[in-house]
Amino acid sequence: MSTLVSFFGIDDKPPEQSGHASAYLVSDSYITTEENGNVTVKRRDAQKVFACENYPAIFGYVGAETFEQVITNLLEKINVSEGGLFSCCFGSEAKSQRIQKYLEEKTGKGTELSHDSTVVYIGRDDMGSANEAQFHIWCFSRDKQAGSDWTSAQVKVPSVSGSPKVDDGKEDRTWGTGKTL
Repeated sequence: MSTLVSFFGIDDKPPEQSGHASAYLVSDSYITTEENGNVTVKRRDAQKVFACENYPAIFGYVGAETFEQVITNLLEKINVSEGGLFSCCFGSEAKSQRIQKYLEEKTGKGTELSHDSTVVYIGRDDMGSANEAQFHIWCFSRDKQAGSDWTSAQVKVPSVSGSPKVDDGKEDRTWGTGKTL
């Protein structure tokens, strides 16, 4: 089982200038196998989150171990300065379509995966200034069975940021006040 979490930072600016300032993906680094109900750690050093060099984009995955290499190769295609996967590609939907097409080419219907899998892509579109940047999240999912199709869905970026209340020993674990965009 894998853990993949995304979260966003919000600028501490006047409300009319506020926006998402940063995006993060975090994950565990374990690869495990399961046979007859017994879970065995296969690796403790897997890379499950990735960052582009030439574009504001990060990726993460849960599921089949093969995606470590698939996403590494995807980044090589994106990071090419001329003729790369994102060149002449504007907007999150166009980028997501190219990512899905790449995933279908590398792990298409004829490929059986070791686990149901999800690839997460978080990108940023600059709208003219840093205060106008907009983040987008896309999730691409596929069942492990050969013959399964990739599906994609855009996920709404949260508009509220907050931090947990200080743990004072009480059972109340609600969130403290945060900042709303």
